[in-house]
Amino acid sequence: MRNLKLLASIAAIAFVMVFGTLVYAFNLFPTDNAPKGVKGKKNEQLAIGFSHDPLKGGFSASATNLTTQPMQLQLEFVEPTSTHYQINWTEPSNLGLIYIAPNQNKQLATLIRQSTPDKKYSFRVRSSFAANTDNDWVNRFPLPIKSEAKVIQSPSKPKFSITNFRYRSHSGFNQNAIDFLVPTGTPVYSIRSGRVAYVKEDSDFGCPDKSCVKWGNIVSILHHDGTLASYSHLKFNSVIPVEGQIVEQGELIAFSGATGGGGLPHLHLQLEAIEHADNGKQQLITVEPLFIDQNGSTIPIVQGTWLASRR
Repeated sequence: MRNLKLLASIAAIAFVMVFGTLVYAFNLFPTDNAPKGVKGKKNEQLAIGFSHDPLKGGFSASATNLTTQPMQLQLEFVEPTSTHYQINWTEPSNLGLIYIAPNQNKQLATLIRQSTPDKKYSFRVRSSFAANTDNDWVNRFPLPIKSEAKVIQSPSKPKFSITNFRYRSHSGFNQNAIDFLVPTGTPVYSIRSGRVAYVKEDSDFGCPDKSCVKWGNIVSILHHDGTLASYSHLKFNSVIPVEGQIVEQGELIAFSGATGGGGLPHLHLQLEAIEHADNGKQQLITVEPLFIDQNGSTIPIVQGTWLASRR
């Protein structure tokens, strides 16, 4: 009996080894449905995925809106993808925006391989809840904070020199964003009335690395002209209004923190919009906000300067 058990064990081990070799050699049960090197992106708002199309020798790209708010998506494939694949867009052009309804999964494009890339594919994606239909947006606001604060990043770009060098992590889409250095727990006020489009407040973690961006708490408010203000790095469980709620200009909406990427406690504010070109093309941008005091006078927002308390 003992010999029979031994023989059975040996046979089982041999079967596993042979079957495992066949699976490896012929990929009978592939664990990844996409070609090698093709990876998507996902956060709590949006998921970009890729699936293999063996008949056409390429893959298809799709997006899923994970929120309850309509979203505009801008997806761009860059070198070497654009030269090695024929890109067939579901919508007219990759230079325009793709509308994705709440909780909708939508195919974006099919990529057919024309030649073998010498590098992995590459793409850029932007998304926003902005919904303006023209370029006539309001751009004069009260400050989002009333206490003393230092502007550590602003849209102003001083000429480079050893004496006026400033650290800048804002570029591309968020180049017009502003960072206010304030202690954790500083009250944050809405710069304009609107409807709360998105809230994340369940994180209590942050670090200086970009990999921590996904841990940042945020509240986004959609204004009546379709522009969107996003307030980021907020304190854990500090957002006061809920999604769908109407807030007024100057209303207390949250408290600042240090969640997500960035390291130091600060408030990140960016004003998002859809830019409409004369030829009909659209793209997502951030707008440089202009701030005014109670008398209507402009408040200069210059990187490296302090703003006085306005309580």
